[in-house]
Amino acid sequence: MAQGDSSRDKIKEYQKHISLCDGGIARCSLRCGDIRKGVTIASHSNSPSHLKRDCADILDNLKQYHDAAILYENGGFYEKAASLYIKLKNWKKVGDLLPDITNPKIHIQYAKAKEGEKKFKEAAAAYETAKDFENVIRICLDNLSDPDRAIQIVKETNSTEGAKMVARFFQKLNDYSSAIQFLVMSGKMDEAFRMAKSHGRMELYAQILDGGKIMSEHEPSMEDFHNVASHFESQKNSLLAGKYFFRAKEYTKALKHLLRVARSNSESEDEALTLATELVGEAGDEQLASQLIDFLLGEPDGIPKDPKYVFQLYMARKQYDEAAKTALIIANEEQNAGNYRHAHSVLYSMCRELRSKGLRVASEMQEGLALLHSYALVRLHVKRGDHLKAARMLVRVAGSISKFPARKCL
Repeated sequence: MAQGDSSRDKIKEYQKHISLCDGGIARCSLRCGDIRKGVTIASHSNSPSHLKRDCADILDNLKQYHDAAILYENGGFYEKAASLYIKLKNWKKVGDLLPDITNPKIHIQYAKAKEGEKKFKEAAAAYETAKDFENVIRICLDNLSDPDRAIQIVKETNSTEGAKMVARFFQKLNDYSSAIQFLVMSGKMDEAFRMAKSHGRMELYAQILDGGKIMSEHEPSMEDFHNVASHFESQKNSLLAGKYFFRAKEYTKALKHLLRVARSNSESEDEALTLATELVGEAGDEQLASQLIDFLLGEPDGIPKDPKYVFQLYMARKQYDEAAKTALIIANEEQNAGNYRHAHSVLYSMCRELRSKGLRVASEMQEGLALLHSYALVRLHVKRGDHLKAARMLVRVAGSISKFPARKCL
């Protein structure tokens, strides 16, 4: 066995020696101008990959690009092979090698070539592999009539330039609503505002500003909201003027418009007063708070507003004790009117809000909620046929039956 091992070692040494000699002959042949001989030796299946690379490097320097590319490819050096096939404009070979190539430059060169050949799908795929998304968006819009794919890429990549291209595409189609959306997304606020104003799409523009559908680096400014508010003010739309002066942090102007809506007794009164309570809570201005409280208590017209707005105001201003007292008043009024479900909802929401802020819930509020909850459970247990539990709930309520004047289960 020892003799056999020795023979095999000698054979390996001999083969290694022959390989080294062949490598030297191949390199010398190429440098001496005998291209065929050098390529033939280097191309042999037994030739190591490093020899193929060395010979390909020599051929590349000699501008023998075709032979160099073949050797690079045979040796597994696909990016070098593709670079030479690009020089040779052998796009078929480049395309065959692309799955093994990660260098984006090569994919982009291939994409440009395919675009030149008007093979737009292949070009778009290569641009996408290279992560050149703006060119993918451009081809989808200009050549493939695939705006849905362009829009998808814009949303996935937050491409500002892509959003601009999509906006221009929709503008050409006179689809101003979509154009405005993508102009805003790309940060072209002034242009979007002008288009919205010219084509009666200001509410849409305002909603987009308010909805946060904007690239992170192009957040709307106070000036953007001011411009919207001023437009609605000129249109005598006090609700939207108030809303967007509020967004622009021009609190005094905003409250003036919102109270004007509330005085009109229109369908928008609830929205206006809800916004007004949020505004006063955010502003932290005692004068504005006093103005709103006077209005809610009916000082200007002798007509007090729904106590729920006072409750909302106290909550917005973080005056939780006052909010809790107001919640009890509202719940008692609802209870006396027989609206037990609403009374339960008011107290439950208040308790949950106080606990979420780590604040104590008054025993009076807890007792009132427990009583209403027991009353509400009666019907549930009756429906389930559990009359014993229903009876227990009624026994619990019986001591305060005067608080349930309507005498009906929920």
